[in-house]
Amino acid sequence: MNRKVYILLFLFLASCLTFVYAYLYETHHVEIETVELTSTKFSQSFSGLDIVHISDLHLKKLSGYEAHVVRRINALQPDIIVITGDFFHSAKILEHPQKSEFKSALKNISIFVSSLRAKKGVYIVRGNNDFSNDKEASNIFVERMRALGVNVLANSKTVLRQGNEKIAFLGVDYPEFSKEERADFYVNEIGGEKFLQSNASKKNSYSHFFANKNETFWQNYIYSGKMCLTNAKQGAIGITFYSQFNNGLDKFYRLRRTASRPSFHFSPHGTRLRSDHLDTGVIPEENIWYYFKIQIATNSAGVRMRAKVWQESKPGPAEWQATAFDDSPSRLQSGTVGVWSAKEGKHRFDDLTVVSTNNDTLLNEKFATTQKGHDPANWVDYNYSYEAIPVLMRDVPDSCYSILLAHSPDYVKFADPCHVDLVLSGHTHGGQIRLPFIGPLVVRIALGRKYAQGLHRFGDTNLYVTRGIGTALVPVRFLCPPEITLIKLRSRKK
Repeated sequence: MNRKVYILLFLFLASCLTFVYAYLYETHHVEIETVELTSTKFSQSFSGLDIVHISDLHLKKLSGYEAHVVRRINALQPDIIVITGDFFHSAKILEHPQKSEFKSALKNISIFVSSLRAKKGVYIVRGNNDFSNDKEASNIFVERMRALGVNVLANSKTVLRQGNEKIAFLGVDYPEFSKEERADFYVNEIGGEKFLQSNASKKNSYSHFFANKNETFWQNYIYSGKMCLTNAKQGAIGITFYSQFNNGLDKFYRLRRTASRPSFHFSPHGTRLRSDHLDTGVIPEENIWYYFKIQIATNSAGVRMRAKVWQESKPGPAEWQATAFDDSPSRLQSGTVGVWSAKEGKHRFDDLTVVSTNNDTLLNEKFATTQKGHDPANWVDYNYSYEAIPVLMRDVPDSCYSILLAHSPDYVKFADPCHVDLVLSGHTHGGQIRLPFIGPLVVRIALGRKYAQGLHRFGDTNLYVTRGIGTALVPVRFLCPPEITLIKLRSRKK
């Protein structure tokens, strides 16, 4: 054989060996990375906190590898275990919760997570593979994890005490849908009047008023305001109430209209209603504002709701136009409020007010003070949960050390202005395949390749990006082994 043939044969054998190494060895050769972080926020008497951080399980099945990962984590005897999303191998699995593939995946995830041992608990957030289109299966996942005693931080926070110290753990969701699928909600202005607006979207778009923890369980209130749509043929618009968004669940009641059912009517999501008068009979016209008023009352028998809708230029009806009652086991006892839109045209909302039966004003939102083109404070769009970070950090004192769990490292851009001390993320897999002198082939984050893995300083915030446990797209790793991270929090003298 000539020299060219030998070279080709060598390259072929080298490629085969590299693939075998990347597929059979490196994907299962998990490494433990130890990082020590210090802060003057901890007193000298602080004994320290050991946190194990993993991410991106992409769990297809349980094998000896997953059992090995669990053993290595438990051997570290951590105080806290955090998992920053992508439990499921693919979001497509969640689109069919009735199928065996979803049930099997959920069972395996449950076994894995319940096998972990941490002195002060397991804390998790969801990644882009942990959401379905309209989240019913995502609800099942959250409820299962909470039933196992796992702390699911779905746009929420908890404060942990360690001796005399307080450490705030925050978590935000990361449902990665494209801008073509979901619409943003922002403040627009026409003729000097400001209002909340969303544009056309292929799928359901939501924004929720993010109530503080002590306000989450709103109950027995009147929700009123006005709304307008610019495409009465194809546009869909509505408002939500008793929403469980603040609890990480896609459950609520809704008053809406769609192209297929053009008059405003009650519509449950995640529960069910019974009534002979769900429909108001009011069919909106284009570019005309309509007032709405909804009264919700909860008692031991169930939840009763009544609604009326009318044109802004006309007097309101004396009687309620639609009524509904929910006495099902899945009925919602309380919750925050929001807005909803879909399909063609522009969708507008204003003068959103919530008043309790005790005559306490829980919300009085006219959007008049928000700058045009900006997101209003305290409103969180379903696809942009980073908007929850400033709300979560609002009552965290500067003396309290704060840790944000966020699937994507990109969220550090929103955490740093809020003075978050540490962000823990995954999502990148470290690149999964890294080449000498080149680095990661793909990272899928706006921050860029520099932030694909490891510890970084972003402004005044520390960011740690783990390489994760599993693989995505192709079941190989090269020069990028899976990772268990042990983070040691310690005190530093001022």
